[in-house]
Amino acid sequence: MPLQPGEEPTPPPARPSVVSIKIEQAAGVDAIVFSLSGDGYIGWTARFVQMPLLQGTDDPVSISGSCILQIDMIGVDSNIVSLRREMPKRLLPESDESSVVEVLSYPSANGLAQAFVGTRSGTPAVTVDALADRPAITVGIAS
Repeated sequence: MPLQPGEEPTPPPARPSVVSIKIEQAAGVDAIVFSLSGDGYIGWTARFVQMPLLQGTDDPVSISGSCILQIDMIGVDSNIVSLRREMPKRLLPESDESSVVEVLSYPSANGLAQAFVGTRSGTPAVTVDALADRPAITVGIAS
């Protein structure tokens, strides 16, 4: 509907933001922790992919690992100023014994933020937790 003279446009609804991403290691399980801020609902999917593709461009994602886990978070904005669409944030584990080889995190586009996790094992066990008392999505990976 067109705006009437003197009428202000309605701002888009605020979305939760991904404010940081880190790898935590404890008791043989590596966790990729997506810390969040803001209010609202977030949808997510996590799946293994043979050919990792960046949403909206279908550009292949070059990532190391025996198995690739794609994590999509829907309804979020990236609040990480260092992220540019063409250059993901790259995280490496502190230990060579980690289940994770590397994590590539891309900024959000149209409310979708993507991350790709390369694992050492071809058959890792994956858990995803979204806890009410901690504003984060945690993806656990064990070989």
